[in-house]
Amino acid sequence: MKPATKAICVLILAAAMLLLFAPSALAADADEVYVNNVKLDANYPYWVNGDTAATKTKPAGGYNAYFDAASSTLALSNAVLHTTYFDGAYRSMVYANGDVSILLQGQNNFTYASAAYEYIIGVRGEGGLVLAGNGSADFQITLSYADAQACAVYAADTMLIYGCGITADLQAAYAAVGILSDRDIFFLDGYADIKTTARHSNGIYSLNSHLEVRGGSLSVTAVSTNESAFALTGDEVYLEGGEGVFRAYGPNVAHGLVFYDKNAALYRRTLYLYGGPVGAFVSHGYRERQRRVHFNGRAGVRGGSAERKRDVFVDVGGKGWTAGINGGAHVRLPLCAIRRVA
Repeated sequence: MKPATKAICVLILAAAMLLLFAPSALAADADEVYVNNVKLDANYPYWVNGDTAATKTKPAGGYNAYFDAASSTLALSNAVLHTTYFDGAYRSMVYANGDVSILLQGQNNFTYASAAYEYIIGVRGEGGLVLAGNGSADFQITLSYADAQACAVYAADTMLIYGCGITADLQAAYAAVGILSDRDIFFLDGYADIKTTARHSNGIYSLNSHLEVRGGSLSVTAVSTNESAFALTGDEVYLEGGEGVFRAYGPNVAHGLVFYDKNAALYRRTLYLYGGPVGAFVSHGYRERQRRVHFNGRAGVRGGSAERKRDVFVDVGGKGWTAGINGGAHVRLPLCAIRRVA
């Protein structure tokens, strides 16, 4: 099978998974994208680094971006991106006007620095978003204006990450989010190494639904310069595979894991949580009911133990070590889970 054919098969599989996990999530397919402020569509689908316009035919030296409008698939191959498209509200280095699949090939670099008031996004999808491929994307965004905000990857609908690598170092005066979705986020495979530094700092954030990790490796660090830092946040958080280290640091509120209102957080492989002065993890409840956190694999909690909001119970089977939680509840962890992590 040719490499290009394999790549298309990967995206078809990823898109099928997205339909399986969230059948009602998808909106209209994207029929155009902007890459480095250059429009790509069915008529002009190719772009090369440094060019200010797309081309109809494949360049002799190859392309750095190619948009297949028939499948709403954007391939990025060693793309160098530093210019934004303005949609009336946000500035994005890659923008899609609907559901889109992005195939990462090679090393793709997103770089932006500004001292003006801006909300800068690396990849912005107005519908569902699939990130796949055997390549990677690196986001380096620095915004110094007092109210500036930065985000590496955003989807208005369900997001699925499969097989690729994502690294990000975001620094913004007011707010920074590494990976953000208005709905579900599924991390199935690959790796992510994300650091956000801002007054309000979030590593991975599922705004209105749940965040699910089924494989791969995640390292997320959220640093707050003043207000809040949350490494991993969602209504419901399920860590059912893979490995993760989630750190949050700051002078006020800092949590490695936050889940709101609904179900539980499940840990089944290797997980480390680092918290600030308040706690390593926290559940904020809006309903008068219990929420339960299950540690089913190796897990280590460090930094203020945890904070109880309303009724939260943390369970593991067998003998273990018990640490107090603010508010009178307890965390119980297997003895083999306690490790020293630098």
